[in-house]
Amino acid sequence: MKNLILFNLFILLIIIVGYGNAEDSNKTYFNRTMGLNLIQNGSYEEGVTLLHEYASINNSDVEVWNAIGFAYNNLGQFNQSLDLLSRATSLDPDHGFAWTNTGWALNELDRYDEAKIALNNAVLVDPDNKYAWSTLGYTLIRTGNYKEAIIALDKALLIDPKFSDAWNNLGWAYGEQKNYHLAISALENATIFDPKNGYAWNNLGRLYYLLGDKNKAMEALYTATDTRPDFDQGWYNLGNVLYAVGNSSGSIEAYRKAIKLNPENNIAKENLEILENNLI
Repeated sequence: MKNLILFNLFILLIIIVGYGNAEDSNKTYFNRTMGLNLIQNGSYEEGVTLLHEYASINNSDVEVWNAIGFAYNNLGQFNQSLDLLSRATSLDPDHGFAWTNTGWALNELDRYDEAKIALNNAVLVDPDNKYAWSTLGYTLIRTGNYKEAIIALDKALLIDPKFSDAWNNLGWAYGEQKNYHLAISALENATIFDPKNGYAWNNLGRLYYLLGDKNKAMEALYTATDTRPDFDQGWYNLGNVLYAVGNSSGSIEAYRKAIKLNPENNIAKENLEILENNLI
């Protein structure tokens, strides 16, 4: 009887321990799934918390490191992002999105030569990755390689002809070449395919203003600041146009918003100082 009791107790312990491990495993898998979903839906901080818990148990999951890096990019924490994305690309050198996110972070840190290497890796291992081609185009514009940028952006648009970000970058590249007709056409496409693309509206407004169409410029820049109110350049450009049409008070307000968003916007500061002195 004593042996039977001990045997039953042993079975019970196995069942309890086994159940506990299964419960921990389910929780771990839940953290991974929920964390990835949260990040995909824009809840970056909550998703990162869950995925870090998961990664403390499983540190070889490439998708998790890439997702955390992507989230940190969206949170503006680019150095932290690079640390984690390097783990992803070390684990899987053929992970195109990890290379793309790496290039994105390096661009934001003004490390364009390194970004170009990462993004060339991205398009090499994943030539159908429209984000990689578009981001590479952005990098090439930043380094003054406009012809190469246009080639990269055309490839992005061949993959997805309605890709607004690529149209925006293409318009920017044509604008830098002073090919304004093609630039405006590309930027109009960007706003058609994504009416909330504030960057495209800003670039379109700048070009309209440059070409002397102040009314179209003002309309585009009001849309830019409505759709992307956290972008200081949109407010700065709106300030320029409002001043040009004689609306000094509106111009002052726009410059102030630009400076509040970016205290290092020195041109906006200079313009604001001139306008405020004129009111004295």
